[in-house]
Amino acid sequence: MKTSNIPEPQPKNTTSSIHEILITEKCVLTNLNNLKTNKSMGPDGIPAVLLKNTAASISIPLTMIFNKSLSDGKLPKMWKLANVIPIFKKGIKTDPNNYRPISLTSICAKLMESILKDSLTIFLNDTNFLSNSQYGFRSGRSCTTQLIEVMNDFSTHFENKETVDIIYFDFKKAFDTVPHNRLLLKLKQAGIDGNVLKWVTDFLHDRKQRVVIDSASSTGINIESGVPQGSVLGPLLFLIFINDLPDNLESTCKMFADDTKLYNLSKKSSSLQSDINKLTDWSNTWQLKFNIDKCKVLHLGKNNPCNAYFMNGQQLLTVNVERDLGVTFDSSLEFKEHITKCSSDANKLIGVIKRNISYLNKDSLRILITSLIRSKLEFCNCIWSPIYKWQSSMLEKVQRRATKLLPQIKNFSYEDRLKYLNLTSLKYRRIRGDLIQTFKFLKGYDVLSKNIFSMSDNTNLRNNYLKLKTIYTKNPIRSNFLSNRITNTWNKLSTCAKESNTINQFKNFIDKELFELRFEFDK
Repeated sequence: MKTSNIPEPQPKNTTSSIHEILITEKCVLTNLNNLKTNKSMGPDGIPAVLLKNTAASISIPLTMIFNKSLSDGKLPKMWKLANVIPIFKKGIKTDPNNYRPISLTSICAKLMESILKDSLTIFLNDTNFLSNSQYGFRSGRSCTTQLIEVMNDFSTHFENKETVDIIYFDFKKAFDTVPHNRLLLKLKQAGIDGNVLKWVTDFLHDRKQRVVIDSASSTGINIESGVPQGSVLGPLLFLIFINDLPDNLESTCKMFADDTKLYNLSKKSSSLQSDINKLTDWSNTWQLKFNIDKCKVLHLGKNNPCNAYFMNGQQLLTVNVERDLGVTFDSSLEFKEHITKCSSDANKLIGVIKRNISYLNKDSLRILITSLIRSKLEFCNCIWSPIYKWQSSMLEKVQRRATKLLPQIKNFSYEDRLKYLNLTSLKYRRIRGDLIQTFKFLKGYDVLSKNIFSMSDNTNLRNNYLKLKTIYTKNPIRSNFLSNRITNTWNKLSTCAKESNTINQFKNFIDKELFELRFEFDK
């Protein structure tokens, strides 16, 4: 492999490396027993149900095959072939762009990848290699944890009467265009070497994919770049490749896999522009291109000067709202657009249920509301929890309408309908969700790069265990932020609830202690 004209990654402060991984029979057997039997089989035609049912018999030979593959740095050709299944999304069925490609690879290959991924993840965590700016595909991190940190920063700036500019970046098919030679350099920089690096090199090279529809398949074509789609190891390889993107930036950078954003105070627009230039240079160096036409600027706060920003001499598009990890942000951070859109989408689903399902009973309606309707109204709601009563009322009206789909309770009061269906108000669900998220942070289930909670100085008094400090704020956005709006409710919980050993145990406690709030809602 020629590596001329390929830049050397910046060295990391680590002397650790991983050269060998030994796969044990116990590990293989555990993974076989944990297989989901509904998984689609890959090109080798071996179904998951067969592997799981014969786990005790095949765990030893599979362990030998896996370790032989690692020591030789070679994979079977069938493990490097992917069947691409086109799944129709919407629009005209004759347009290929209206299909989502689903890549299916060998389940045995995925099993081995899963074991290697776990070992590599432990190694990377032990060496603190992965950037704190990255939230994708990482334990204890999620869309919610990233957006809570972002909202903490934004609301703090609003409290200080400061305006903020956000740059949203869009890569051109990021996962499909990662250059393999540059990726291998970054793997070595991360400390991945020896037989492990040799195996990953073969894992990336000479891969093929073919389109399969019913029993017909196309001729296989070579995959020259990108992390393998449909693989277990692919996402981790991508995180390693993009890991140094936020290095040496003055502005705050947040990433969820390839979704990247930069933000800084409006008065520091020169620093933000300089960071945009640095990311452009990184993009050119590592051959992961931005789609400049889809990169956008969102200006937050009143009296924002609305600075212009440029990439490669082209001015970036300014927008009034932007969808960020499933949540629509607006310049005022009041989330009016998001709440309106959530309510509208959920109402449409109610219409679909009404038109297409002729018979409903108590259980089926409850399942439809909890799985379809409520999921639309609750996704990441600890980020955008309503500031105004009219927003809370708009959301509640959707569930109110959904509970009327059952004819025999249509004339009941809303509270009686909720009791009959064994449901609670959405307002209660938001309070409950805030408490659960707070518990996850305080107990370490979810990870924050910096603490958003202020703990009470006096924890010696009765019921003061994990007591939060009340912080006075003037700005309504800051007042409505998670760490502020949940303080009083959290502090009223019993010590037993706060000392829960598991999340489920905590849920049981708060359902008992907040029993009287189950049907509370804003009219």
